[in-house]
Amino acid sequence: MLTKPESSLPRWLPLAVLIAAVCVLFVRLLLGETLFWGLPALQFFPWRDFAMSEFANGRMPLWNPYSGAGAPLLANYQSALLYPPHLLYFVYAGPAMMGWIGILHIVWAGLGMWALTGRFGLPAFGRGLAALCYPLSSTIIARFGTFPMVEAAAWLPWLLFAVDGLITQSTLRRWLLLAIIAAMQLLAGHAQWTFYSWLLVGAYGLWRVARERRTVLILVICSAAIGFAILLTAAQLFPTAELQRLSQRADSVTESFAFNFSYSPVSLITLFNPDFFGNPGDGSYVIGGAYFETAAYIGVLPIVLTVVTLLRFRKVLASAAPARRARLIFFALVAVITLILAFGNQTPIYPMLYRYVPTFNLFQAPARWLLLTVFSLTMIAAETVSTWETTYRGKRNLRLMMACGVGLALLGLLLSVIMPDATPIMRQMARGIAVLGVLLGLTAELLMSQPPKDSPRRLQWQLVALIFVAADLVWANRVSNPSIYPSFYRETCEYPVVQGRLYWDSEDEQTKVGQVLPFKDYPFTVANANGFRCSMLPNLNVLDRHRYFNNFDPLRPAWMETVSGLLDQSLVVRQAAQAQTRTSIDPDNPLLTATQVEEGDFPRAWIAPRAVTAASTDDARNKMLATDWNPRTTVILMEQIDVSALPTEGDIAAVTIVDKNPQHLVMQTDYPTAGVLYVADTYYPGWEATIDGQSATIHRANIGFRAVILPAGTHTVEMTYMPSSFRLGVIVSLAALAVFAMLVIIAVIRKQPDRR
Repeated sequence: MLTKPESSLPRWLPLAVLIAAVCVLFVRLLLGETLFWGLPALQFFPWRDFAMSEFANGRMPLWNPYSGAGAPLLANYQSALLYPPHLLYFVYAGPAMMGWIGILHIVWAGLGMWALTGRFGLPAFGRGLAALCYPLSSTIIARFGTFPMVEAAAWLPWLLFAVDGLITQSTLRRWLLLAIIAAMQLLAGHAQWTFYSWLLVGAYGLWRVARERRTVLILVICSAAIGFAILLTAAQLFPTAELQRLSQRADSVTESFAFNFSYSPVSLITLFNPDFFGNPGDGSYVIGGAYFETAAYIGVLPIVLTVVTLLRFRKVLASAAPARRARLIFFALVAVITLILAFGNQTPIYPMLYRYVPTFNLFQAPARWLLLTVFSLTMIAAETVSTWETTYRGKRNLRLMMACGVGLALLGLLLSVIMPDATPIMRQMARGIAVLGVLLGLTAELLMSQPPKDSPRRLQWQLVALIFVAADLVWANRVSNPSIYPSFYRETCEYPVVQGRLYWDSEDEQTKVGQVLPFKDYPFTVANANGFRCSMLPNLNVLDRHRYFNNFDPLRPAWMETVSGLLDQSLVVRQAAQAQTRTSIDPDNPLLTATQVEEGDFPRAWIAPRAVTAASTDDARNKMLATDWNPRTTVILMEQIDVSALPTEGDIAAVTIVDKNPQHLVMQTDYPTAGVLYVADTYYPGWEATIDGQSATIHRANIGFRAVILPAGTHTVEMTYMPSSFRLGVIVSLAALAVFAMLVIIAVIRKQPDRR
């Protein structure tokens, strides 16, 4: 069934099929609709909308004052504000741009697979299959609304292309190409998939060097390019590293969080029919978990070819050329290993790795290893289809496969007829069996109809096969990304008029998310889009420029997480956090949100006469929960400093805010003695204070807020956010860019030969 590969299709034709498939799949987005289900509305567009308003006001979007009593914005890695393709927001800043940039990355991923398989010497048919299967796989398309994942995944084939090229021939141009590709993936904003991508290309580099007995110097050269990419992106990575170090995930994620979204072995059936258990896009999903986290469909034809190859692996390898044999072994190993890792806590392997092997405790969702599984399966399918010939014995097996397909289709239809009152999961599985049978039958018919390699109909058959794969993947992903008109984001929502911040009870917040964003039923959210938009969930409030204590950013300062845990327990803690408007689910209508303004409308800043110090976070927590603690008169400082100069009692004093913007706060104070200026905003490195133009120290107070010791009298106090991590990062990035530009000039002048 496997013979020597041949080239047949015109090179432009597979790419035309890819473009056509993308246009059909995303026609609604191309015509101006926008994504809104889940993270596009809760994170990505609020971040970018606010960032663009900051740019319009001449400021770098370093700080978000509307989430979590204030939080770093640019340092938030998934905001990806320095990612070059996001410059398109300066052309058009509307929500439709999210989808358009995502579509460009799908095409870019396809072009990357085309380039990579071309470097491997595959003919146009195999290259076309790879260019379709990877970017249109359900692993990527089902996550299309998680833009950093899509954008990072788009660079994976280009990264492997660059590494393979540099190992083949070490030239300055190829070194620069690897550096810039790695830098682009770093800026795309998804650490987990970038890390997995680098593991893959690192393993590939080691594999090639070991197999070809090359000098390890080439690995040093590749590593130097990756290191240079880190320098190029320092303006992003340095602030992000600081936030990671100070976040709730600084050391590791909890075991339960790490194993969340493990790939169940029963989901293996969805490799052949992605909707075997239904699809949340049409409300038919009947099992637990998130569909988008466990989807791994690359098309029924490619997966059948891959399975056949693996079943006949020794025979396939025996007839393969050395380079092709090495690639097949490598990608087969990657596919098997990453699939086992994707099972997460379904096997004893991943829990052991989590406990004893570094990096495995940094990320959630083991199913995200499926990115490498899907990539490797695609590469095996591309290698296989390039040499596939249907022999007499093969046709006999394909007839058996067709008979099985027809039998499954009839069985599924029969079960649907005889079980009209069955449970939803049984009815859906009956449909899944029927569709699986149809897909297998069509695949068998297509493979049996393959003309001989010298037939004039060979071109037509290859084109039909590519169209079949494209249509299959478009069908599989047809409802995975519900869209809506952009007016959704311009909806005006009514918020209570209060001075402080809105605050969600943690349990109510999770319940509300499940109500307006059910993982099993996307059409429900489409039908109740206005309810979702005005649900007051974080971070929708950023669109409306309303201040929340809650924060839906992936990384948050750890001390603010500690404060969040105290808000439910104490009114005075909520007062100290200026979180005095409780937001909860309306008991009369769960789709509505109720608010309750609590007593004691505390201002954003005031002067307290007294301060005490806390020996630890636990000590501060106990002091804040004490029944006699009054946040208006006593500030709890998190440093062991001398507070003897402060009075032990006295009156509080108001503070006049005379100027403010997200990164700057000017206050006028007047107090007869020394006192403590308390600001109920997040304490974070990079905030600097002056008193009458003289530098002053900002102390961490009440676990997570800011305080400045004031001398007696009238003063002007300024607080400004300009983190040293960003300043240093900009300097390093600019220096690296200058070096990069010089190296590009040298490479152009030298005109080094670039032999394949």
